[in-house]
Amino acid sequence: ITIKGNLMEFELPEAGITAVTAENQSVLQRLDLAKNEIASFSPGAMPSLTELDLNNNRLTSFDATGMTSLKRLNLKANQIDSHNFNIESTASTLTELNVAENGDNFITLNLINFTALEYFYGMKNPEMTTVVFADGNANLRQIDMSECYIMHFYAITLPSLTTLNLGNNALLEFEQGTYPKLSTLSLNDNYLSEVDVTSFRNLTSLSVANNSLLYFLDVSNAADLSSLNISGCNFSSINLKNNASLKYLYVQNNPNLAHLDVTPMRDLRTLKISNTKIANIDLSNAYFLQEFYAENTQ
Repeated sequence: ITIKGNLMEFELPEAGITAVTAENQSVLQRLDLAKNEIASFSPGAMPSLTELDLNNNRLTSFDATGMTSLKRLNLKANQIDSHNFNIESTASTLTELNVAENGDNFITLNLINFTALEYFYGMKNPEMTTVVFADGNANLRQIDMSECYIMHFYAITLPSLTTLNLGNNALLEFEQGTYPKLSTLSLNDNYLSEVDVTSFRNLTSLSVANNSLLYFLDVSNAADLSSLNISGCNFSSINLKNNASLKYLYVQNNPNLAHLDVTPMRDLRTLKISNTKIANIDLSNAYFLQEFYAENTQ
């Protein structure tokens, strides 16, 4: 199709479109062409465009040249090669970027100049190894790079970051960056032997599950922690005396874990201790417990 006319918004999802061109779209602000068959996208300059949705198409490349006002870009579930991906013209305006599920050729991404970015979604790119963010970006709030092949996440300063998901990657270490507002951290299913979260005092949810070499974790500074998952690790003990706010606790599949004190947790709702050496556990203070799993314990 060719988009013509003095338009401010244009939507045509799920229409079987294979190619798109545009003529003189100087005032177009929103364009939604999601769930088509688009393999070619040549819109020309769109200086007023703020929102572009091309998720679930067949793009192998993307060039945002001329989209100097773009704020939200959704390219989820295409087949983009990161070497043929140019969004540099949006660096000062882009607030939300979704490049999830783009297949084996989406490998690296440099966002070091993207200081307006608030939300980044890059999950389920199985060969993606590196994404570089702007150090000191005061706007970035959420990063989801789960189910990729991230081997290193650079420790930088992100003053507004609240959610960081690096689960199901290839991390051998996790450097402690400066994230004073971080509340949700997912590091499950990596190859970590050490995790330091002592500076993340606002954590409410933490998962380090299925890091089989991980045997120690200090969560004493996370007094507001409500969900903790250390299942599938190598803990023999875990000190939770400062974590009275815990509601959901998962410690199953730690074959050497022999002792667990949950008496400070008066609001505990879910507790899983299956496949551990725990022989006795005091639940006298767990008045609101709804789920308790203790198969194959001592």
